[in-house]
Amino acid sequence: MLKVYKNNDELSKSLAKYIVTKIKKKENITLGCPGGRSLKKTYKYIGILSYKMNIDLSKVKIFMMDEYVIKN
Repeated sequence: MLKVYKNNDELSKSLAKYIVTKIKKKENITLGCPGGRSLKKTYKYIGILSYKMNIDLSKVKIFMMDEYVIKN
């Protein structure tokens, strides 16, 4: 299913809610997160939601990714 959002803020809030809900359901979770600014708001909302919902993020493993490839 494809969902179109009105703006980046709406998308970021929805994605953060989805991620925080998954974190709440699982004891251990691993997130592969791209670097850069594209998900900056999503990360902010993950922090806000997890604080409001009293979710412990200490068991979340985060791996930062970068899509940069050096040309041979």
